[in-house]
Amino acid sequence: MTHKDLETQLLYLIRALKNEGLIAMQFASNSTQKNFVQSDADTVVVMSGGVLRSKKFIEDIVKQSGGKVMAFYENEIWANSDCQYISVHISKAKF
Repeated sequence: MTHKDLETQLLYLIRALKNEGLIAMQFASNSTQKNFVQSDADTVVVMSGGVLRSKKFIEDIVKQSGGKVMAFYENEIWANSDCQYISVHISKAKF
């Protein structure tokens, strides 16, 4: 999914949440370069699920979409790779 598509999806998901609702999502990140964000300009990379995003990137895109990151959970690191799965819990931002 492109960065723009992810932002659009989050915008509508967060808007649809009840005030006490929670979104759980998983994304791929770089385990050695914590602030690394991969370009989503290459269609082949996007279609194969190869876009890596940092926690900071996810936090920013969630905030822009009207949400708040409640917690990150670092999951498995892919064997023979610097990639890892990170789970995130998102709620509506309280204004």
